[in-house]
Amino acid sequence: MESTRQTSRRSLTELPLHIVAGILAKLDAIQQLFSAILSHRIFRDAFKDNFHSVARGIITTQIPPETLPFLIALRESTRVNARDYTAARDLLMRLTTATSGMTSATLPPSAHLSLSDYNFLSRNYAEAEFLARSMAEEVIPIATQRLSLNRHSSEISQQENFRLTRAFLRFQLMVNLFCLDENIERSIDGETNHLLYLFFCSFSPWVNGQLVSVYVYLERKVSDVFDDIVAHEVSWYDMRYTWHHQTTGCPHIQAYLTQGLPFLSSAVRAKTYDERIHLLGRYGNEVRVADCNPRRQFLGCSPYAELLGLGLPGGTLLEDYSPAQLELLVRPSDGAQDSMASDPYHFWYRANLGHSILCSVACTRDWKLLEGGYVLWDYADISEVDFEGLFKELRDKPHYFQSYRRTWPRGEVLVFQERKKDIHLSGGSGYWPRNGLDFSRIHGLSEETKTELVKKWKGY
Repeated sequence: MESTRQTSRRSLTELPLHIVAGILAKLDAIQQLFSAILSHRIFRDAFKDNFHSVARGIITTQIPPETLPFLIALRESTRVNARDYTAARDLLMRLTTATSGMTSATLPPSAHLSLSDYNFLSRNYAEAEFLARSMAEEVIPIATQRLSLNRHSSEISQQENFRLTRAFLRFQLMVNLFCLDENIERSIDGETNHLLYLFFCSFSPWVNGQLVSVYVYLERKVSDVFDDIVAHEVSWYDMRYTWHHQTTGCPHIQAYLTQGLPFLSSAVRAKTYDERIHLLGRYGNEVRVADCNPRRQFLGCSPYAELLGLGLPGGTLLEDYSPAQLELLVRPSDGAQDSMASDPYHFWYRANLGHSILCSVACTRDWKLLEGGYVLWDYADISEVDFEGLFKELRDKPHYFQSYRRTWPRGEVLVFQERKKDIHLSGGSGYWPRNGLDFSRIHGLSEETKTELVKKWKGY
């Protein structure tokens, strides 16, 4: 066995470096490349000798060409000066050109890319794809059951995966360009409005609805993590008032949503208290508070300019549009999977009959539809669906997902957090459970101190 292994290693070292580089270029992600380089000197030498061909080969294999422009734009957005309107405008215009078929989707020249760039593209695609799969696995069964519709397959389709991945990448691009630090302002408010217009108008209302749907999913997932920690972590006792707000009014949840796709993926993966406190503990409860939180950006996704082009007043009901006018809402960047023949278009159109197009994308009226990602999925047959009755029923139903914070009466929150405060001020730390006086996961308190605290609380 040992001789076989030695022969195999000797055979590997005898290969020309460009052949070994070709093997490395077939890896699934840049992260795997790092492990390979550390495992054998021949891989390190081959990579060093063929750096760009290896990295470009991995990226080309890993990332579909239709997704690549969004990742390139996302990378550029990390380097754009937040005050530079022209740079941000040009970035968005390049993205529109690349996604509307005017140019082929290719990587920038090798001279413009570093290993850090390749790693960024690879990792962020992997994180977006993970989020896409996670959302699909959780939400598709719920959407299918609530809509009482059949699917072609229980598995996520290729075009559904693209819609989701694109939406997660667009969400992060939106955060990078518009959710700025408090001390960063663009010189003219109109510049930001124009950038928001460029960001949203390159896509149809139903494709922008896909972006809002993944935001609703991410907000819920981050809220799950935040609620668990604020509820039970002793050192976070002073967050009680912030915690009792709705997620939309909680600056910490909105700020956590701006921390990047790797953080958001970690939030989705974190299921236990220990995993969650480890994640949030790296950021603390004094996170960067953005001047504009993600949800506020959706105020810019109503297609005002499109209405001007259609020659219709803003209050015009959707059913009063002619087929030709509706067709003008389609954008070249949408792609064939989101054409007017697609299920996302039909669901968006039917859901918004009786309403103005101005409230057809991110209206709170449709939050229950958005939590099921109603403009993301494909179904086997929708020709016989009673859409009017279906959407009325869905809007009347309670939210499918109930946040943990909503299960706590305000009085219980205040008493519970006061007890955590007492533990903290007495030198204790750790996890405090909701029911009972259980100190088993509290550290730093003597038995005498525990007894004194229990006596105090029984006097409440």
